[in-house]
Order: sequence, then structure tokens, then C-alpha cells
Amino acid sequence: MEKKIEVKSNTGTDSFRIFEDFYHKYKNMYFNYILKFTNNYDTAEDLLQESFIKIADKFHTLKDPSKFKSWGFQIVANTCRDWYKKVKREKVVYTENIENFEEKHDPVEEETSTGEVKKMIDGILGSFLPDEKEIFILKQYERMNYEEIAGALNLSKRTVRRRMKSAVVKVKAELTRMNFAAG
Repeated sequence: MEKKIEVKSNTGTDSFRIFEDFYHKYKNMYFNYILKFTNNYDTAEDLLQESFIKIADKFHTLKDPSKFKSWGFQIVANTCRDWYKKVKREKVVYTENIENFEEKHDPVEEETSTGEVKKMIDGILGSFLPDEKEIFILKQYERMNYEEIAGALNLSKRTVRRRMKSAVVKVKAELTRMNFAAG
């Protein structure tokens, strides 16, 4: 998906160049987040494209380019929430196997002794509500700190910590149930 997106702006080419730089810098990170959220490669590609169309459309409203990562995540997360609500309404279940997809950088994979635990965690995430899932993904996979997550999702830092703690407790409980609790 190397399609360039036209940016609505009064500054013309400079704005487009800046947007293009941001696109190339964050597209993989946003895609990995969406893929973990949806567990479907094709849906993730569609939602990434939809997200960047929204980002391009609103790019002229971004006041501080240093906030692009969290500002963009907010749009991506909202796009994923909208998708989830639509899927839930339509009662469509996506179960595509994503094992053949190679991520360029996956901190969770690096920290686990085997890919099996990571696969189990990915499966457990499938049962999470969107609010829990998005915070867990941003913290554990995208390595965002609580402040960045709070900014991206328009939540208080305390709420992010509480939801993350709840998610971690659920993951540990499920891994324990599966006899795969890490020491």
C-alpha cells in the first residue's frame, strides 16, 4: 500500500512532504496495532488505509508535529473501534490465521522464550473487550508509555494504568490456566 494521499492544506508541498514522512515512519507501527486488534491481515490493510485517509483529511488541524504519533494513534484507535462496533452489529467473526505474517519488530516475541507463549497471548487478546485490547497492544507491542497511551486514547493516565493492570491479570490468569505461566 504505497499509495500517496493528498493532504488538504494551505501550505502545499511542504505539508505533503511532512505527511509523507510521517506516513512512512508510522505505517508499520499502526498496521501492527490494527493487525493485533483485528487478527485479520486484509482487514488490517483496509483499516490502515481508512485511517490514513482520515489522518490526511485532518492533517491540516495538527498543531504540533511532534505529537503526530499519539494524534495518529487516536485516529487509528477510533477507526478500529468503529470497525469493531460494525462487526459486532453484523455478528461477523474474522478468524484468519496470521502466523505467516512476518513483523519487522515484535518486542513481545523477543521477550518470550518461545513463540508459543506469544501465540497464546494473541489468542487471549481475542477475548478482550476493545478498551482492554487497545491498551495492552499499545503498551506491550508498541512500547508506548502510559502518558502516550492516555494522550492517544483521550483517557486519564490513571484509567490507562487500571485497564492495563486488569488486562495483565487476565492474561496471567489465562496463561496459568493453560499451565504456561512464566516464572
